[in-house]
Amino acid sequence: MKNLNLLVKGMVSLLLGGLLVTSCQSEDFDGPVQAKGKGTVTLNLKMDSSFGTSTKAISEADSLKYHDKNNYTVEILKANEDESVVVSELYPNLEDSYTLDLGSYIARAYYGENYKDVKATQDGYYVVGEQTFTMDVNEDNEVESKSISLTCSPTHAKLIANFDVEEMDKYFSDYYVTYKVGTTETSKVNNMDPWYLLVNKAGETVTATIHLTLVDGDSYTVNKDFVSTKTKTLKPNESWTLEIAPTYEQKTGDLGINITIDETTEDHEIVITVPSDWV
Repeated sequence: MKNLNLLVKGMVSLLLGGLLVTSCQSEDFDGPVQAKGKGTVTLNLKMDSSFGTSTKAISEADSLKYHDKNNYTVEILKANEDESVVVSELYPNLEDSYTLDLGSYIARAYYGENYKDVKATQDGYYVVGEQTFTMDVNEDNEVESKSISLTCSPTHAKLIANFDVEEMDKYFSDYYVTYKVGTTETSKVNNMDPWYLLVNKAGETVTATIHLTLVDGDSYTVNKDFVSTKTKTLKPNESWTLEIAPTYEQKTGDLGINITIDETTEDHEIVITVPSDWV
């Protein structure tokens, strides 16, 4: 009987010891691994206080919208084939940080989504910025927090035609410019506001065609229509300006046009703003 009691006590001790070991192993497994399986990410959008508010192509109200970060949608997506959305909020609704599983992600901010796939427009343009990042462990097997700042820029190129209207009206009854990139050609318009053309990241050839119709005159050809073309390769966020004015030699009666090409670009990398000459 004594031996039986000792045997029972021994078995109970072994069982309790086993439970204790099992309990400690479970705590060690669930706690640290769960903590190391997630990390935090903070998203940040900033403004440039020097950004101008004057406008040419779009209304001042619409212009203000482009440099108001509160209008931007911010997303975190999984970097997979479907780019499934993890977070999608307007900037003012963002939380201080987000806890994410380990893996690769895309952070994206955008505004003007109505113009995302519009090939040619004078009303607005699509602005987007994105960054790929990975939630991973460091050499200490701990997940590091991430802070992501997104820089947005237009996906369109900007085309401007500035006519010397006072002088042009002396010789031409009609004058305008059309632009073509790929198979997309802009229409004729009565104003000289900029066109925004969707171009790929590698750059595309844009053809500007200047259309002119002469008025009646004694010393130059009457009612003759003619065109002049210029080409330039443009990438997103680049601009191209044509300054167009007539030239007339009274002694010879020769009439022509002078085209000054401004090839400078306003390709500013400004966080959540667009180049200042765009608005």
